[in-house]
Parts: sequence; structure tokens; C-alpha cells
Amino acid sequence: MRHLITLLLVTLATMGVAYAQEPFTVYCKLYGASYSLIDYGQETLRKNTLVDEKGESIYFNSVIGAMNYMAARGWRYVDSIVEHSQSLMDPQRHTVSQYLIFSKEVTSLEHVDYGITTRLTYGNEE
Repeated sequence: MRHLITLLLVTLATMGVAYAQEPFTVYCKLYGASYSLIDYGQETLRKNTLVDEKGESIYFNSVIGAMNYMAARGWRYVDSIVEHSQSLMDPQRHTVSQYLIFSKEVTSLEHVDYGITTRLTYGNEE
């Protein structure tokens, strides 16, 4: 009987490992005024401003503040992208935008926004 129970436990443990999903890398981009907007490939970018637990917009005083915020939620800094664009109407006018790229390992796309609340998702958490 003891051998049967041991065999059953080993079989169940092996099945659990076989059905576990392999981790994969997902990415996101922070941008906007004080890195307050997030794009992780969500369905809509509407109302994607980061908010705190009270639903108030989060603005970072520096790049390091944004990086620390993301690191606390399991994201790793990957790179920053700087884009220069010039106005077609006024060639003397051009803007510079910087984006911060982050990555993290997940086992399901449902975990991409874990720990991150936006204006769109505020109040919709389970």
C-alpha cells in the first residue's frame, strides 16, 4: 500500500510539472509627461495613465523614480529610446521624446499588468 501511495504522489508531481507553463518575456514602454503613460500591448491605449491606490495620476520626478516604480513591480529596465520629430508646418520646431523599455518574465499574459493600475483599470481589480 505504501508503494502505491508513493507511486501516486510521484505521478501527480510529474503531471504538475508537465502542465506548468514555461515563463516567457513580455515588454512594456513608459512614456509621456514624467513617464506617466504605459504601453504593454493592451487592447486600448485610452486612459493608460498610471494611477495610485487612490486613483490619482502618478508622475515621476526623474527617470530613476520611474525605474524604481517598475522594478518594485517585477519589471527590469531594458533600454531607453529617444525620438526626434520635426514639425511639417514649422521646420524650426521639433520635439524630443524619450521612452523607457522594461521586461519581465510571466507564465501567462494575464500577469502582464500585475501591480500596475491605470486610469482605465482603476476600480476594476478583483
